[in-house]
Amino acid sequence: MPALPESPGNLPEKSPTHLERRRRRRRDAGRTPQDSPCPRRKQSVLHLAPLRQSNSEDGFATEIWWEPFLQQGRALELSGRDVVVRHMGLYFVYSQVLFHDPTFTMGQVLWRQAPGKPGQILFRCVQSMPPNPEKAFNSCYSGGVFHLQSGDRLNLRIPRFNASFDLTAHGTFLGFLRL
Repeated sequence: MPALPESPGNLPEKSPTHLERRRRRRRDAGRTPQDSPCPRRKQSVLHLAPLRQSNSEDGFATEIWWEPFLQQGRALELSGRDVVVRHMGLYFVYSQVLFHDPTFTMGQVLWRQAPGKPGQILFRCVQSMPPNPEKAFNSCYSGGVFHLQSGDRLNLRIPRFNASFDLTAHGTFLGFLRL
């Protein structure tokens, strides 16, 4: 049987959803993200640099006091040496400490204190240190994704009394990025 010539009556029908998608693609092809009808919320970011250090009241840890190096959004707030979570969500959290200490091992611990719950370690990092004080430099970096709750308080501790570390923004830092 011979094939029928293509005419408007012989073309396969296209579903309305297919046609609708095609129109949308044509309409949206020239749009930029700024043109979109619903504006995207700014991502909350908090990157901290060390301000000073102190020893904990119990005498077992060195605490780092921070200052904002970069801050955007309202999901996180700096309060002394703690970061307070204002909006629940998934966060990428990262930290680095550049140690200058000949003690055998040095490390850092990210501690979370949730309202009404016992404290919890989110991550830790431990590094062996060279015994020679002139060469005793080593950095310890950690990062991970965590579900943080509103009201959580987080701080970075060095589990060593009077630890020696770099207080510059490129050597020691703590950061949060809301995903």
